[in-house]
Amino acid sequence: MSEELFDYENEIVSNEKADELKNKGIDNLMSSVMSDQQGRKVMALIIYCICGLDDAQFTGNSKTYFNLGSREVGRYLSQMIQESCFEDYILMLRELRDSFKNEEVKNG
Repeated sequence: MSEELFDYENEIVSNEKADELKNKGIDNLMSSVMSDQQGRKVMALIIYCICGLDDAQFTGNSKTYFNLGSREVGRYLSQMIQESCFEDYILMLRELRDSFKNEEVKNG
């Protein structure tokens, strides 16, 4: 685990303090990823293409459960990004929209 999650001066860390340090580390990592255009592309790919956040989830068979689990991961990532760097989340959505527009132009 990262050193950011531990307080080495005080061996005993309260659960609240540990959660606060953990969340701060995650927020910093997410901000770092989302500050770069390639990082935003990767997160959009994971959330919308791999996890299928906006796709229909119900198939009429047991694959529905798999789809719902994937979607929940996408929702969790989306929420993390929105909480830690909302402006970059909006920028990611704009870049995603623009990439679809460019694809439409190319495909005529």
